[in-house]
Amino acid sequence: MGIGGHATLGGFGLDSRLWGLTLDTVVSLDVVLANGTAATASAKNNPDLYWALRGAGPGFAVVTTFKLKTQPAPPVNINYGYTYNFASPEKAAEAYAFAQGWGQTEAPKELGYGILLFPKGSFFVRGVYYGPKAKFDSLIAPLLVKLKAIHDGKDPTASVQTLGWIDSLTALAGSSLTTPVKGYNLHDTFVSLPSPN
Repeated sequence: MGIGGHATLGGFGLDSRLWGLTLDTVVSLDVVLANGTAATASAKNNPDLYWALRGAGPGFAVVTTFKLKTQPAPPVNINYGYTYNFASPEKAAEAYAFAQGWGQTEAPKELGYGILLFPKGSFFVRGVYYGPKAKFDSLIAPLLVKLKAIHDGKDPTASVQTLGWIDSLTALAGSSLTTPVKGYNLHDTFVSLPSPN
């Protein structure tokens, strides 16, 4: 799986609170410019190009090599997911507004946090906590109490797992992290129909 678009156009993920965007980890890039010449871009070499490549990369060059700053893998990762099926779209909207506000004001940098809304009031809170389970349980409790109240006193369908780094990444990916050298064809298909107006 390639990193080019992810690292040159932003790179938001569940660990972004903790470590920033992927483009924040880019130390230098080897590139080929439109005129066919090769260049290296970093904070000291071609700094204007370096700045441009970290946010609008495909518009400025073809990246052939990335040099990235890495972080130590957290030893404990709590992968979590809570699924709610609200009685009405209004209750789902109320839950979303609360969960979004909680994430903005209460969630620490160690909490990777995402909210997904689906049709007919289905609502999914998921992510990873990079730390011990006892701290996660204490941290997430106020969110779960409020969402349970909005959910007419019903508990969500919950999945909470304590995993190592690679197992956590594999679970989040939903498949193996191994990419075959030949025959790789995993992709998304996006179709946008023209507006009827």
